[in-house]
Amino acid sequence: MRRPISLISRRSALLLGGAALGQACGSSPAKAADAGRWLAYESRLRRLSAAPAFADVAAISGPLTELTNAYRARRDLPPVRDHPGLALAARAQAADMAARGYFAHDTPEGFTPNDRVGLLARRLCGATGENLSYRRGGRAPPTAQTFLDGWIKSPGHRANLLRPEYDRVGHAAVRIGDTTYAAAVFGEEAAALHNDLPLKLAGAQALSPILATARPSLTRFEVSQPQADDAQGPWAAAHPPDLARGAWRLRPLLAQGGGRYSILWGPIFVIS
Repeated sequence: MRRPISLISRRSALLLGGAALGQACGSSPAKAADAGRWLAYESRLRRLSAAPAFADVAAISGPLTELTNAYRARRDLPPVRDHPGLALAARAQAADMAARGYFAHDTPEGFTPNDRVGLLARRLCGATGENLSYRRGGRAPPTAQTFLDGWIKSPGHRANLLRPEYDRVGHAAVRIGDTTYAAAVFGEEAAALHNDLPLKLAGAQALSPILATARPSLTRFEVSQPQADDAQGPWAAAHPPDLARGAWRLRPLLAQGGGRYSILWGPIFVIS
């Protein structure tokens, strides 16, 4: 007998700077997160995203973008485009749940969807959201439409499917035994770095050319510990501070006019 699909969704919102920044300059932050913890998780994610132990169910992951866009089109929403970094994040989480037999956005160690995007989508700056689902039972995997229908019936999942600002997505589905796990990771590419931000940097000065060539150009930025909401800064991209060794999250500032900025979630990096 088939058991019903289990569903879970989550969104990390874009944070808005509420005050004009003018020429303000923040003090140099003193404390970074433990680099070893984040480097180990990034390595694990890379292994999981390529793990041969779990069969990719392309018949599910392949059609999901097209089906999602058809659903969005019926509500006059723009389509989402496949994003390789978001697909890696989806594949890694689906494989991790299959490997360890849990079902949650956060790993047993406390890593979140936003962490996975920050480690694997090395160019994307913006908001993210994740839909998860699994189904146990049956000789064959369920269809892509079955998973999408389940997400549509759930308010939290449906909100991610229909969020107007999302313009990128990555899908994955893996099967172990008679259980199929599916993941969708959505993103708003408010800004995109021209090249992947290296995971390891010798110093914050390496951020300057990367921010200068972003689309659109990012002239100011902040940083935070990878899982912290409160950021420190801002600094001019051309004059970064001396950052302590350890793990940081890039928080670019996107100009909105009138001296106002949106604070974006960017990639995680390590000062070594």
